[in-house]
Amino acid sequence: MSNLIDSHCHLTYEPLKSGVKKIIQDCKEANIDTLLSIGTTYLNSKESLDLANEYNNIYTSIGIHPHEVDEDFKNFELLKNLVCEKKVIAIGETGLDFFYNHSTKNGQITSFEKHIEFARNKKLPLIVHTRNADHDTLEIIKNEKNRYNTKFLIHCFSGDKVFCKKLLDLDCYISFSGIITFKNAANVREAAKIVPIEKILIETDSPYLAPEPMRGKVNTPKNIIYIAECLAKIKEMSLNNFSITIQKNFNKFFFNENFNNFTF
Repeated sequence: MSNLIDSHCHLTYEPLKSGVKKIIQDCKEANIDTLLSIGTTYLNSKESLDLANEYNNIYTSIGIHPHEVDEDFKNFELLKNLVCEKKVIAIGETGLDFFYNHSTKNGQITSFEKHIEFARNKKLPLIVHTRNADHDTLEIIKNEKNRYNTKFLIHCFSGDKVFCKKLLDLDCYISFSGIITFKNAANVREAAKIVPIEKILIETDSPYLAPEPMRGKVNTPKNIIYIAECLAKIKEMSLNNFSITIQKNFNKFFFNENFNNFTF
């Protein structure tokens, strides 16, 4: 079977952080050859970059998560200093989360718009977190897309088919996590049916959101197989052909080419 890619994990979060060597070995044995570790604060982004520089097939994004905006947006200019590193392949995760409201709405919107401007100027794609913020997320992306060709990836999609269609109309890529395997996530599976296969990426969002049959346990990148199997079934594809397509999508979105991945 073709190798798999985890396009969104948090390798600098415990308990993954203290077990990275074993995670890398588990991935090698499971034919998972690329991991994208996600930055959520300035210091976390720096730590994730250090990890990426240590391993050939770990890449990183840099950004300030919407939950962290009120506390960490003061470090946004420092964050910009990290983007020159070759292992930084995306900006984010950024976006809007009006479910928890750990940061103010206006602060989140300002941060999201600044991340978009940053990504556009550096010609890097953007990783977007959105929860209970469909209208504002769409309006901000639409405003950018009306003027520029910035690339957006909606990470950990958990919405319905209507929201998904509007995102696709804005040329967004959609990333599915272990949520798609949950029994109560029929709306996500229905949404997945309308996403063109060339617009799909997959992720674990580990250490969170372990898929069935691992739900309730600490999630790790090796569980990406369960998400791939679920989506391959939805798309009526063989797992091998699905994996090949996902690898092409990842390389096109993040590298603008059919990038030949290294091996661990």
